[in-house]
Amino acid sequence: MSGLLPKPGVNDAAMFSQFCESHLGVKPYVDERGVRRVGSASPQKLVVTLLSEHTASDVLRLARQLRHSTDDSVKQVYINPDLSPEQAKAAYERRCARRRERSNAGGPPPTVNSDLNAAAAPFLSNTQH
Repeated sequence: MSGLLPKPGVNDAAMFSQFCESHLGVKPYVDERGVRRVGSASPQKLVVTLLSEHTASDVLRLARQLRHSTDDSVKQVYINPDLSPEQAKAAYERRCARRRERSNAGGPPPTVNSDLNAAAAPFLSNTQH
């Protein structure tokens, strides 16, 4: 998880649980021994171990809703699965391939079927507001 700022006096497990309840509508059961901050970026990423795989799937599925939040600080929070280096590389390669496919899928510009006459005289209104 990235983008969740630490709060003084609040442990990360409780903060994660409260965040999920407030913004995702679920209260996950967190293994408090499996919650830690990692990395040197500020704020540090938060690794959270949940007590069931079903709960983890629910949180990951619902995390997409965060992009539609009206709160900018919530839009900055990303919840992703904890991947091994090999899994992360494979996921990166899939994203790159999807982007290439999208950029190559453009093809020729669509044709416009219109009865409008580009050589017509301009329309000027004499009405005053």
